[in-house]
Amino acid sequence: MKTVILFTITVSAAAANAQTLLLPGYTFDVVASGLSNPVALAFVGPDQFLTTEKNTGKVKRFLNGVYQGDAIDLGVANNNERGLLGICLDPDFSGTGYVYLYYSHSSSNTDGGSWTDNRVEKFFFNGTTLVFVQTLITFPFDSLQSNGPNHNGGIIAIGPDRKLYICTGDLDRGYYTNPTIEQNYSPTNVAGVGGIKRIELDGSIPLDNPFIMHPDVRIKSYYCYGVRNPFGIAFDPLTNKLWFTENGPDQYDEINIGGPGLNSGWRKIMGPDSRGAAYFENQYTDWNASDLIMLPGAYYQDPVFSFFTPIGITAIAFLNSIQFAPSERYDCVCADINLTNIYLFDMNAQRNGFNLKPGTEDFVADNNAERDQYRLGYQFGNVTDLKIGPDGFLYVVGYISGSVYRIRPRDVVYPAQTVTISHGRIAAGTLNDTRESDDRRLDMQQGVTYNGGPPSSVEAEFSFTSRIASTTQVSFSLESSSSGAPLTQSAYLYNFQNQSYELIDSRLISQSDTPFSVTITTNPNRFIDSATKRMKAKIIAVKSGSAQSGKWRLRIDELLLRVRE
Repeated sequence: MKTVILFTITVSAAAANAQTLLLPGYTFDVVASGLSNPVALAFVGPDQFLTTEKNTGKVKRFLNGVYQGDAIDLGVANNNERGLLGICLDPDFSGTGYVYLYYSHSSSNTDGGSWTDNRVEKFFFNGTTLVFVQTLITFPFDSLQSNGPNHNGGIIAIGPDRKLYICTGDLDRGYYTNPTIEQNYSPTNVAGVGGIKRIELDGSIPLDNPFIMHPDVRIKSYYCYGVRNPFGIAFDPLTNKLWFTENGPDQYDEINIGGPGLNSGWRKIMGPDSRGAAYFENQYTDWNASDLIMLPGAYYQDPVFSFFTPIGITAIAFLNSIQFAPSERYDCVCADINLTNIYLFDMNAQRNGFNLKPGTEDFVADNNAERDQYRLGYQFGNVTDLKIGPDGFLYVVGYISGSVYRIRPRDVVYPAQTVTISHGRIAAGTLNDTRESDDRRLDMQQGVTYNGGPPSSVEAEFSFTSRIASTTQVSFSLESSSSGAPLTQSAYLYNFQNQSYELIDSRLISQSDTPFSVTITTNPNRFIDSATKRMKAKIIAVKSGSAQSGKWRLRIDELLLRVRE
C-alpha cells in the first residue's frame, strides 16, 4: 500500500460519488458493510467469509453478509501501513481448517503498541474462532536498518505448488547510504525484506527455491527480490504463473510476472528499463539492468504493464469463473487505493501480457486517458482485495467504505449439478466438462436396441439450482455434436406449474459442434420450483434404425441455464 496520507486524500472523493460499473451486462451489490478499514478476504464456506481489519487486528466472520462475530482479535502495531494485512487458506482447508495470517506484531499485544516484527502465523479455524498453531516466519526489528513503518507488503497466497508466497515490502531499507542486496546497492549486506518469499506450509524453506545455496537464510527464502512494496499477488489459472503488483515512489506502479529468481529492479529501476526513471531513491540516476545486484540464478525482466503516475496499485486477480462471459473470462483485474478504480486487462494469446489499448503499446499508461481505457469501474471504496467467490462472482474489498461488494452478471449462469441417464450410458467425461465451451465433452453412448425395437437413442435429465425463485428471463444454452451419423436432438425444460416437460428446441446435429440458445421471457417462473429453486432440463438424441447401424455418441460441450437477477 501507499502511505496513510494517500488514504486521507481519497476519502472525500470516494464518499461523494456512487459506485459505477463500466462493464455492460454486469451489476453489483453490497454484500457486507460496517467494517473498519478491511484489507483482505477469504471464503471459509459457500456463503461465509473472513475479513481482516488493518487497525483493529480483528478477523471478522460473515455469513450471508451478516456479521457473526470476531474469529480472532490480535494486538497489532497499526501506525502508517502496519496492521493486520493478509489472509489465505490452506489448500486442504476443508480437512485441516488451517488459516494463515500476516500481521504487524505489537510488543504489548494491544492495538497501537510498539512494533516488534511482521509475521506470518498459522491458525486453526474451528468454525467460529481462530486458534493459534504456529509462527512460520518473521521479519523482525533490526537496530542497524530502517524498520518502516511503511512498505510492509502483507498479501499472502498459496500457489499451485502448495507453497506459501509472502509479499514483503522493503520497510524503507537499503538506501545507498546503508546498502543491501535486495535493494540492489550491495553485493553482501542483507535487508531480509523487499520481495516475495516462498516457504513450505510448516515454515521450512523449499529445497527448490532459486537462492537455496546462499549462506544467509533470509536470502534462501526469496522467490523474487528487488521489490519496493508488493500488495497484490495471483496465480494465472491457465499457466500457473505468479503475477504481482508493485507500488512505485513518485513514478511507475507496476504489474509483473514473477518467476523464480526475478530481480524486479528496485531501488535502481522502476517501470521499463528503457524509460530511465530518475527519482530520489535511485539518486536521480538512469541505471540499467546491468547495474543491478544479481544473485546467482537471478534475472531482470521489465514489468508487464506500468502506470507512469502511481495509483497505489493493490489487488490482482483473474476472472476464473463461468459467470463471466467468454470475452472476459480468465482476463486479469487489478485495483488501486488512491483513485478507487478497478481495471480490466484482456490477456494476450500467450498469457504473458495484455492486448494493449491505443497509446499504451509501449506497456505504460502515461496519462489519465490512457489509464482510464482499462477501467472496469470506480468509486468502490479504495480497493485492497479482489477475490473470486465460491459462487463465481468477483468480490471487492473497499478499504475506506468498509464494505465488501460483489460484481456479477445480470444473467447468472447455472451449470448442471446432476445427470440421470434413462436411456444410454456415460461413455466419457463428467458434468464438469459441460460448464463451458472448451472442447472437453461429456460423451453419452446410445442405449442398446434390438431389431423391431425403439430407435437407438440417448435420454438424459439434468438438474440445476437457482439462487432465486422468481425471474423475468430464463435462457437455455447447449452446444453438442455427434460422434457418428447425424442425430435429431430435442431439448426440454421442466414446467413445474403443470409438472411436465416442454419442448424448447429440436434440430439436427452432426460431428461439428452445434451451439444454440433459447431465451424465455413469457412466464419464465414456470421453469423454477418456487419452493426449492430447482430447475430441470432433458436432452433426447435419436438416430433411426436398429443397433446394427453402429455405435454413436452424443457429445455435450456446454450445457447451461441462465437466470436474470
